Amino acid sequence: MTYKHSFAIAIRRFISYRLFFVVAVVALNTKHAAVFAQSVEYGVRAGANVGSVIGPVEKNASGKLVIGPNLGMYAVFPVKNKWAVAAELNYSRKGADFWQEQKTGQSHFDIPEMGWKDFPAPYTSFNLKGFMHLNYLEIPVMVQYRAGRKVAFGLGPQIAWLIKGKSEITQDIYVGVNSQYPLTVFEDTTVQLHNHLRRWDVGATAGIQFQNNKRINGSVRLSSSILSVYHKSINELKANFLNIFIAAGIGCRIGKL
Repeated sequence: MTYKHSFAIAIRRFISYRLFFVVAVVALNTKHAAVFAQSVEYGVRAGANVGSVIGPVEKNASGKLVIGPNLGMYAVFPVKNKWAVAAELNYSRKGADFWQEQKTGQSHFDIPEMGWKDFPAPYTSFNLKGFMHLNYLEIPVMVQYRAGRKVAFGLGPQIAWLIKGKSEITQDIYVGVNSQYPLTVFEDTTVQLHNHLRRWDVGATAGIQFQNNKRINGSVRLSSSILSVYHKSINELKANFLNIFIAAGIGCRIGKL
């Protein structure tokens, strides 16, 4: 099971609940309203995310960086002098790819040999392999400071809507205190974690933008979740699992309003 939500519903919720403060910025700068309205730049951008969902670092665990597309549109709203507000609407692919030789924990199991259901017991997992595929519709909103004609620094919040997500772990589970004499064994078991993913990813982002000429620009920024991407509804997900990614892209200014 994966999350699939209407694009229109996601856009409406973003606008109505999360971006009201952008409207407030415009309203509060009525003195510069005419200049503001005439100098809004907008365009499209394309790039890639590089990073991973980072959780607790455990013994015998390892992983690799995930690369995914980051595509969308942007608008820059000048506020005063060298300051501006930059907002984007992007499709962003994130996730994780990891494995672990051995892991111990506590969970609930059905043990047919004993006639027990939902029995709390310790366990040891071997040959654990997992992945996360997270497809977001995200909106970063950054306050920008232009340090020169070609360089601007930005910092601000970022919120993303999970339009489709998949998360699973495959492992051999030995239930009991002693893995050599287990109560029961679940070989090559796949655990689905899709339903534990949060629909909203709330975070922060900071980066730098380079203006090459009148239309082309490049950007590099770092973003991190503030809340865990999972609901903390089971013991295995009590720790924080955060999207930490670097996004690099090329933008093209289409015009001005």
